[in-house]
Amino acid sequence: MTAVDDVSLEIADHDFVVLVGPSGCGKSTTLRMVAGLEDVDRGSIYIGDRLVNDVAPKDRDIAMVFQSYALYPHMNVYDNMAFALRLRRVEKEEVDRRVRDAAGTLGIVDLLKRFPKEISGGQKQRAALGRALVREPAVFLMDEPLSNLDAKLRVQMRAEIADLHRRLEATVIYVTHDQTEAMTMGNRIAVMKDGRIHQAAPPREIYDRPANMFVAGFIGTPPMNFLRCRVAGGRLRVDGFSLAVSPERQAALGAFEGKEIVLGVRPEDISAGAGGGPEAVVEGRVALVELLGAETNIHVALADGQFLTARAPAEAAPRYGDKLRVALRMGRVHLFDPATEEAVS
Repeated sequence: MTAVDDVSLEIADHDFVVLVGPSGCGKSTTLRMVAGLEDVDRGSIYIGDRLVNDVAPKDRDIAMVFQSYALYPHMNVYDNMAFALRLRRVEKEEVDRRVRDAAGTLGIVDLLKRFPKEISGGQKQRAALGRALVREPAVFLMDEPLSNLDAKLRVQMRAEIADLHRRLEATVIYVTHDQTEAMTMGNRIAVMKDGRIHQAAPPREIYDRPANMFVAGFIGTPPMNFLRCRVAGGRLRVDGFSLAVSPERQAALGAFEGKEIVLGVRPEDISAGAGGGPEAVVEGRVALVELLGAETNIHVALADGQFLTARAPAEAAPRYGDKLRVALRMGRVHLFDPATEEAVS
């Protein structure tokens, strides 16, 4: 069984690159290959100008932050952070300087004498980050470091790691299954599935111009809506309604005349209950209303069995079972080939 298949990715100095995808997609295996913890069957891994395929992990000039913190329970925080430097026989004064500098950066100076069992999950994660920082590596590798934290602490640590990257100008490869972490932390995202990278680009480009239906559906909360339509006369026919695409999308429809095409539209690009022109409106019944505080997700069932999710202000929420017209921002829709699931450009 192939865990990672033909992955090709170049990461520039000081980049924060996030590998994101569902469980089992190969993102952690990719990270472990960079670290030297997994063998590479073919291809080359370079760190800088140095080929490291046959270089031992300890000699690759990398530092790894694990999901499980991996702190030694019999050592206090100071000794956990200093351990790797002492193994390398770094001078005692230099070890102390690096540990205290990293602890100051992370705000854990007052924890240095405590043992792992005496500190919280967030503090353990800072200690694990500090252990990586003191090594001053060429690359930081982070394998889902926040997944063991509660939701509020994850948001806080997410901001702290992103700020740390900006201050240190470090090169970071970060693995997560959480697309919110990917969008908010990385300056580039590589979206993975089945051992392959489906798209690698800045977060805004991934969101606005997804390469295929998987990327479009994986990135974004709620996910992008997909409607199967038939192309007829340069228009999209769905559930008895006829939708007109924007002029710049018109040329893309030519090859699909008389065939099916998939229309993708994000919930924020659907106006629930809006009048809208007849060329951008479909109608259905409210199947579910999710109140999220300031806004509401409205799930609309169309007569042909397809569904749309729209986002609306909380005060404008309809009731379950109501008939509802929704207007699509046709200038913002995406088109996909139903056979290949690739974006139609």
